[in-house]
Amino acid sequence: MNVRLMEPAEIDLVAALLADATPGRSVDAARTEMEAHHGSSGSAIFVITLDDDPIGAYIMAAARMSVEIILFAVRADMRRRGIGTIIMQDALRRSGGRPMVVETDEATMPFFTAIGFKKFGRRKGPKGEVRYRVGWHTPGQRTKADTDDSPAT
Repeated sequence: MNVRLMEPAEIDLVAALLADATPGRSVDAARTEMEAHHGSSGSAIFVITLDDDPIGAYIMAAARMSVEIILFAVRADMRRRGIGTIIMQDALRRSGGRPMVVETDEATMPFFTAIGFKKFGRRKGPKGEVRYRVGWHTPGQRTKADTDDSPAT
């Protein structure tokens, strides 16, 4: 398996891969996200191939204090083989230890929690669907609440 930056000529292929990750499962919505992030500072689009066959993709963008996965998908016929976990491990490695945030729907929420992401937000999507914000941080990083040394009363 190989993870590499998307080539400009692959935009249609990658948009088709990422369509399942959009709320409307739309190639046009995936292409819109790709165009918004392709070439912009702090953003990158990655393609995952197996024997030169594209099987997944993700868009990563720098946020204020974290890194956000904008869209992430594994081709339908390649799911449930551990590929999504490998892709997220690659994204975590590329994040340089910065916290990572992903917005997901009800169907993929179990995947993210199974690989160590924690739910920290919930909202209604544009079509009324439930969307969750999940995050991951480098082991050993602590939040202010984790480090509160005040005595219990």
